[in-house]
Amino acid sequence: MPVCFVGGNGSGKSTVVSTIVNGMVVTKAGVFDDAEIEKGKVYRLRSRQFIHQGQNYYHTLVQFTDGIEIEEWVLDRSREKFEAELGHCPAFESWNQIPLSEDSHYRQIPIPDNTAANISVVKKAFSDGCVLYFPPNRFEKPAWLNETNLSGNATFEQRQNIKGLSERLIFCQRRVAATCDWLLNVLLDKLTTEVQNVPVNIQEPPTPAEIVMMRQDVDGPNSQIIKAIIDILKLIFADEQSQVQLVIGNKHHRQIGISITFGNGKKKTIQNIFSLSSGESSLFALFATILFDFDRSGATFSTIQNVAGIVVIDEIDTHLHLDLQRKVLPKLLRMFERVQFLITTHSPLFLLGLQDAFAPNSAQIISMPNGQPIAVEEFSEFDSAYAAFQETIRYRESVQSAVLHSHRPLLVVEGRSDKKILRVAWQKLYGTGSEPPFDIQTAGIEADQDKRDGGAEQLRRNIEFLATTSERAIIGLFDNDQKGNAQFKGLKKEAFEDWSITASYRKHRTASVWGILLPIVPGREEFVTESNINHRYLSIEHYFRNHILSSNGLKGDGILGTDVFEVCGNKMAFAENCESLDDDEFDDFRTLFATLQTVCNAFAIPIVDPISEG
Repeated sequence: MPVCFVGGNGSGKSTVVSTIVNGMVVTKAGVFDDAEIEKGKVYRLRSRQFIHQGQNYYHTLVQFTDGIEIEEWVLDRSREKFEAELGHCPAFESWNQIPLSEDSHYRQIPIPDNTAANISVVKKAFSDGCVLYFPPNRFEKPAWLNETNLSGNATFEQRQNIKGLSERLIFCQRRVAATCDWLLNVLLDKLTTEVQNVPVNIQEPPTPAEIVMMRQDVDGPNSQIIKAIIDILKLIFADEQSQVQLVIGNKHHRQIGISITFGNGKKKTIQNIFSLSSGESSLFALFATILFDFDRSGATFSTIQNVAGIVVIDEIDTHLHLDLQRKVLPKLLRMFERVQFLITTHSPLFLLGLQDAFAPNSAQIISMPNGQPIAVEEFSEFDSAYAAFQETIRYRESVQSAVLHSHRPLLVVEGRSDKKILRVAWQKLYGTGSEPPFDIQTAGIEADQDKRDGGAEQLRRNIEFLATTSERAIIGLFDNDQKGNAQFKGLKKEAFEDWSITASYRKHRTASVWGILLPIVPGREEFVTESNINHRYLSIEHYFRNHILSSNGLKGDGILGTDVFEVCGNKMAFAENCESLDDDEFDDFRTLFATLQTVCNAFAIPIVDPISEG
């Protein structure tokens, strides 16, 4: 579960991170001779200046697995004066371990000595997975900085294998070069150790057999590492359908490059990993380093799911374009299911992406300085950013130009594919060339609708905003699935009618704005559980029959052995081609159009259409 610490400057995020990293570093120093600090020293200073204003002390307790603990006390006066002058003491057992004449105390378990038991505990913690810290100043040198860096060659990594050395760094800065050296070793090992000779008959009967030995790749840890690297690159290049290959330069220019064939057939070659953009380089270095460190730990690597450990990333959104923050970074974190990520961020878009990428309750946001878990919408910087964006001319023009100057109802849908399918369905049912009696827009904030991401959360935000800026009739159509129901339920209760688990629409209390759930059609009743919104799976593609979805690669596997399934695959490609389907394949859309008519009729919205005549 990723844990994100958020809050304004001075809220204590860095204090939390430094405390955790201090625990990692001093634990390593107790056993290994190549730790970032000397044995018996600490990475983080203990000082009264870190006591929060208005408080009399600070207390930290970091507990790792395997019984490893680091605890610190810092008081604004000696313990003796503290108790005498303030008349109370904190309710922690370790308080009494602070010497009366001292104003600080440090405790470490296991005690940093050289006993076999203690060495075994710490070594196990480091050999079971990666232990890494990425500071804010982890930037990679840009390729244009100098010629040496631009043409930087990879060299085979050399390890000393000396007892007492971990040959691993907790602090990670400028890691592209070291990662490329390691990757060159991985590629070499794959080519030399993960192959086998197999006998092959090169003659066809009745010619007598002629057996030759041919080399065949064998799946192994190095092959899996390369597969994981390629999966990381696919996400960075925002095309999971692409084909990616690592390319090794010749002995005169031993570079590692990347060859990409995108899903649309376009090709791109990056001669040297050093030539990646700053954002791409930052992401590659971060997640490839996790693989690098885990590989060096000596733990078993048969799949990326084996990768475990603790990874602390301070200001994770540094150097990243907005698309990388929201769409790519959360998916990269999700790849490492067994890694405990501890993150600080100022990016509302990253948190939105995290919410989309992870299942409910699978990522946690902690607001500082109070340390309380919060939802994305409660993040103070999210509200500030969204409010600021709403004040821009571009936002007002993109939203209001389509709203304020039209008397036709506006239907806002979750995705671009929904918009396309609905327009085609209307024409199939009511005649080619006919237009729906309402406008259809995709949820989002971009002026160009073709660039909008959509989604249930953005739909909720759009109709909440439009209710304050327009007198036009607006209907937000939520998918009747888990995310759609969660956002339908999340419509502001002070602005919309009360939610109930049986409600299918909620009207704004003062404006002509509704949120409605996608109606259930015959044959799909099992897709919407009446008593639990977390067990609802109905999306607009389910209005088509199963054989249509299967033939277009959209029918997912049955959920828990039932006939209920989620839609998968390329929805937009299906929407673009659905005009080729027979008219009767759109019959179930009559239910949706009738529901829209009912909503409009119930509240005297003028809507002229051929539904009643159909």
